[in-house]
Amino acid sequence: MFELILFDLDGTILDSDQMLVETFYELYEMYRPDFKPSRQYVLQFSGPPIKESLKKEFPHVDVNLSEQQFRERSITHYHKHVKAFPEVIEFLEFLKKTNIKIGLITSKLRQSTLFSLELTKLKPYFELVIAGDDVKRSKPNPEGILTAMKYYNIKNKEKVLYIGDTIFDYLAATNAKIKFAIVGWTPRPLPKKARPHYVINSFMKFKEEILNAKRS
Repeated sequence: MFELILFDLDGTILDSDQMLVETFYELYEMYRPDFKPSRQYVLQFSGPPIKESLKKEFPHVDVNLSEQQFRERSITHYHKHVKAFPEVIEFLEFLKKTNIKIGLITSKLRQSTLFSLELTKLKPYFELVIAGDDVKRSKPNPEGILTAMKYYNIKNKEKVLYIGDTIFDYLAATNAKIKFAIVGWTPRPLPKKARPHYVINSFMKFKEEILNAKRS
């Protein structure tokens, strides 16, 4: 039985891809009007810190300005598109009832993270939130995961699981030497050489097949 389950945010428990795509399309229209990227191209920016992606895509623009534009222009798309994936709340409720500790580890900035959690009514479930600006080194560095384990005083790494949707999440878990589960709905598949411990296509099936099996 796991004692601590840690979650990534965007693409894992929150369906925020369309918000990301629509916001980046507006930024391309502003800063690179001749560039028309595909949706799949833009989806790669869910995972790394947003500043890294903005620097890469708009190197001629001051990153503080492009980040401000991203924040301002994303608000409408947050309200229109961002929602929790199916069964997320039911799964979190189950974990709470079984006294499994829960934490959130994301590269997203804290302000945006808390806004996302409040918008989707997930904030009450997370006592511990470690955002990108809460650590010195973001994923794939394991700092966030190790900080969460220290916070809950859990030393047995076999009892910790990280659930995510990108290679950054997989590598963070691997570097922390804990188990990793990838969600099956990610449009950002892992490289073939990656070996997650679990693939989650349904949180409630995962509860029945894995967590209850471990408890029995």
